[in-house]
Amino acid sequence: MTILYTSFHILDLDNDMVQRKEMPEEFQVFVKEYIEYANSNEKNKMYTIHDEQTQVVSCIRQMALNQDKCEVLTDSIADKLLTSERLAQAKIYHMGSSVKKGSLIQVLIQNSSDELLYVVAKVEHSKWYDGSDLSKKYGFSGDKKSLWKSAVFSMYEINSHIVFKDIKVYSDTMAKYWTVSFLELDEARDDAKNTYSAFKAVDNELKSAVEPVSKKDYVKLSSELQNVMNTPQQLNYNQCID
Repeated sequence: MTILYTSFHILDLDNDMVQRKEMPEEFQVFVKEYIEYANSNEKNKMYTIHDEQTQVVSCIRQMALNQDKCEVLTDSIADKLLTSERLAQAKIYHMGSSVKKGSLIQVLIQNSSDELLYVVAKVEHSKWYDGSDLSKKYGFSGDKKSLWKSAVFSMYEINSHIVFKDIKVYSDTMAKYWTVSFLELDEARDDAKNTYSAFKAVDNELKSAVEPVSKKDYVKLSSELQNVMNTPQQLNYNQCID
């Protein structure tokens, strides 16, 4: 694994601004730990791209093809996140909630001879006071590393065209602004999600057709449906309905 480019941005939602910070060489060890965690996180979910012309995906593709553009493109991605957080904050402000304040790490990686990785992670970046002059500063804990949100894009270059292999995303909350507003991705459908959707569709039919007539029969049939869905098998839809 070779790090090709790294950027660090402080997201100042209160003052509606993004500030790029240059990183010293020793900070790269810190960044690598975040990368490894984001890539191997067991809580990652798979996502897909529904439009390759969206801002973040387009910027990632351009970075992969031309690393000379990384600085301006990572700035654009950081600006997009601030805009998404501003919109999310406006929606939850009346509930007394707020978007977690943090910083954005972006990394472009040569993972193998033909695979590139782009990692974007929102990390905790807290305020603290210097013990010598009590001045307010911002920084990281050397021991505690809080990863709030992340996305890992795996891609290949084929004939000067970037092909995305898979996308792994993590979010520490149910807030959708990270995937919907910022990254503009769709959650991939897996077997478990498809099974649940099928169960809900049939169960809704039972509710409308059976429950008003006999609640006892509805409970029995719904229970039998759950047993069928929970049993590993090839499901014949018509037999199931019969």
